[in-house]
Amino acid sequence: MKRFTLLFSALVASAGLSAQTFVSTSPANKNVVLEEYTGIYCVYCPDGHRLGKQLSDNNPGRVVLINIHTGGYANPNGSDPDFRTGHGDAVAGHADVKISGYPAGSVNRRSFPNSQNGGTASSRGNWATDGGAVMGEASVVNVAAKADYNDQTGEIDIVVEAYYTGAGSGTDYLNVGILQNNVPGPQTGGATYNPSNMLPNGDYNHQHMLRASLTGDWGVSIDTTTAGTFVSKTYSWKVPADINGIPVEVHNLEVYAFMADNQQDILTGAVTQVTLPANITTDLSMTANSALPADMCTYKVTPEVTITNEENNAVTSFDVSYGLSGTSGGMESWTGSLAKGQSATIKFQEATVMAGASTLSYSAPNNINMGALLDINSSNAAIPSENIYTVNSAAVGTSFSYDFEGLNTGTEVPGNAYLMNEGGLRVFVVTNAVTNPPLSWQLGGHGKSDGCYRFDLPTWSAGDQASIYFDKVDLSGMNGSLELSFDLAYAGWDANSNARIKVEASTDCGKNWTILFNKDGDDIETAADLNGQRFYPQPNQWQTHTGDANALKGSSEVIFKVTVSAPNVSNAMYLDNLMITEKADQTSIAEVSNKLGINVYPNPAVNEAKIDMNLQNGGDVALNVYDLTGKRVMTATENVVAGSNTLTLNTSSLEAGIYNVEIVTAEGVAVERVVLEK
Repeated sequence: MKRFTLLFSALVASAGLSAQTFVSTSPANKNVVLEEYTGIYCVYCPDGHRLGKQLSDNNPGRVVLINIHTGGYANPNGSDPDFRTGHGDAVAGHADVKISGYPAGSVNRRSFPNSQNGGTASSRGNWATDGGAVMGEASVVNVAAKADYNDQTGEIDIVVEAYYTGAGSGTDYLNVGILQNNVPGPQTGGATYNPSNMLPNGDYNHQHMLRASLTGDWGVSIDTTTAGTFVSKTYSWKVPADINGIPVEVHNLEVYAFMADNQQDILTGAVTQVTLPANITTDLSMTANSALPADMCTYKVTPEVTITNEENNAVTSFDVSYGLSGTSGGMESWTGSLAKGQSATIKFQEATVMAGASTLSYSAPNNINMGALLDINSSNAAIPSENIYTVNSAAVGTSFSYDFEGLNTGTEVPGNAYLMNEGGLRVFVVTNAVTNPPLSWQLGGHGKSDGCYRFDLPTWSAGDQASIYFDKVDLSGMNGSLELSFDLAYAGWDANSNARIKVEASTDCGKNWTILFNKDGDDIETAADLNGQRFYPQPNQWQTHTGDANALKGSSEVIFKVTVSAPNVSNAMYLDNLMITEKADQTSIAEVSNKLGINVYPNPAVNEAKIDMNLQNGGDVALNVYDLTGKRVMTATENVVAGSNTLTLNTSSLEAGIYNVEIVTAEGVAVERVVLEK
């Protein structure tokens, strides 16, 4: 709990009003006080923030916005910031609020016909209507506030005045508190439902956040409320360094005040920005000109920023820092003299980038003139984060195949894979456990395995894209004809859906990319449009796609990348069994298989598979079994007769997975794929 000091309060008749009072004495209509119940994990709360701002923008000076982080959606997880307050929880937990869904908001703590459960909370779509009704009503009291920061004491001196133009109904309650704007932090749904509040580094810019109440949960009593009554109360609030670990920046603080005739019915209110003395303000802008890695195999970065003094007060020192994923970042303390318009460039020590997706971010200059100056404009020092994508320095294998097996639903990046996902879009491994209860069929390619990778396009916005890319592989030992293949399942959300999948490869560490596959819309749909229903592919709703990969032949360092984009609303897309295969003679293999009438069953198999074939001549037939890395894991030879034959392949010693069976006969070689289940 934060302490405050009551310096002075007075209650006098209107006849004694001084010329210096600032509250209006003329009759006026009520102002709106919107207490919005919100939380960082509430998907649609950013839309509530947007609608609250819209109500305020459409009615300048008539709306007080108080954003209260409360309830389950506000509970922090891990290192998340804790934006909750005890006062906010008390307000939201009042018996007459009755919140049944988030975001919710109380307009002047009144119950309207559209309120949730008959309480004071209502859904965001009703705030404009309810607020308009309030602003159309005459108020018996006017409220105004002033707030000045005293840099000598570190306190905000607050004066709140109220004047009754009509008669109140009895005892009223004056409520005064502190709000903070421009608080960076996480917010589910921010990029989708309120993108204008997204910061360059990917954080959400929280506004009007409740930080403290100076008058308890329900205010201080005002016992005289007759027409002509003037109320003046003065408070002082010591600005703490932080609240719940969240820094308190005095230049982003507001003071609100409202009068209620009980704990719920708010008569009117006002809000004011905290005024700062001119001698303690400054404005430092910042730009980045860092030396970033030239490709995906370079692991050094030298952060560098240029800082310019945009205000009159001379700057003699400041601290500036950067952060880099996988490292602790760094800080530099600068000293010198910057007059208005002058700049200083800060070059940090070279840092090492870890393999994978890294983010280089910067913190705005702080501790300016040893804390004597406050930067009142943080927007021009907010540099967009810079994303760096690298791979392991050495190739991780001599072939390329990904089946996404053995991973839990929700795994974002399987081993030796990384994401290019600047929008934080939903992409992850799924199994049949993706639903509760689990699906009754296996979700992998053609229903032959459980795991696959899902691009959850229904949660994306139009124009979004994300990529998954993989560590280098050495294909120099693959001398035959190279082919890309993968299994895909995709259905449109509606007739306008046109999602795209593109598979690329680079042989020069990401400087240049060769497109192996690039199709969209009807060319990749494997099921009918679902008209808003989420798509979970059945075994027969998969298709195997191929692409020519001969451009990669002989390359010892190949990086593969899969990019999915959604120019409009689309349904989920599923990827499985992504691989490069080598075939000595594609045409002859297919011809041999057809010529011999080869049939492998059951497929999937468990402990054995049958292979039917029809030979013109008898003799030995060799069965060579290869896993998806190209390693031969089993071989067998069987003597057959001319005519129809059925061979038995004992697979009981093999693990579950996908295998290629090479069938070598005197009449040619065929290759068949077998899926083993255990």
